[in-house]
Amino acid sequence: NTAFIRLCCHSDPRFVTVARTIKHWAKARRMADRRFGGIAPYTLQMMVAEHFRHEALLEGSALQAAAAALRASETPDEVAKAEEEGLSQVIAAKPSQEDPASAGELLLRFFERYGDSARGEGMVVKPCEGISASEQETLEVFCPVSELDVNPMPAPRWRKHHKEFEQARSLLLAACGKDEEDFALELRRGVLRLICTMPEPRGVQVTTT
Repeated sequence: NTAFIRLCCHSDPRFVTVARTIKHWAKARRMADRRFGGIAPYTLQMMVAEHFRHEALLEGSALQAAAAALRASETPDEVAKAEEEGLSQVIAAKPSQEDPASAGELLLRFFERYGDSARGEGMVVKPCEGISASEQETLEVFCPVSELDVNPMPAPRWRKHHKEFEQARSLLLAACGKDEEDFALELRRGVLRLICTMPEPRGVQVTTT
């Protein structure tokens, strides 16, 4: 699993920036601890991998071949070889004219995609094709290497977490919708607000005088 994520990171430096920002956002919103029903960091990384595939920055069949090679590897040397060969295949499969979008723009598109209200009713995350979803849980996130659902989550809990995705989507779209000429600057400010805004403590009622 770690080797697969490392492969994605090495294939596109923007992957690292987007994944780290989303990880910080999830921690800031107190939703990243799986022990308490949260969303695991690996789950978020799988979502970023799927997002990059939809953006044509990672090619699905190349990812699937790399995952299959990693799955068949038994020793550290075999894993290292599979990772190196898989990275070469993934890079070779990238389009000749790649999307020049910045990491910030890709982050915005991430929340536009996953913050859509319809996804609160159910979502299956598959960075690679060829994995069958069971549809028994509202959130299913499949690891391409193990082919297992790594973060099963029932409907009520996923809907609660998805509200955070919807809020992040609204925040970024509002920040970037003012002036096209200042888009990059407003996007940076929006991202800073995204990862620095803390939720209200549980059980504390905020009043104004």
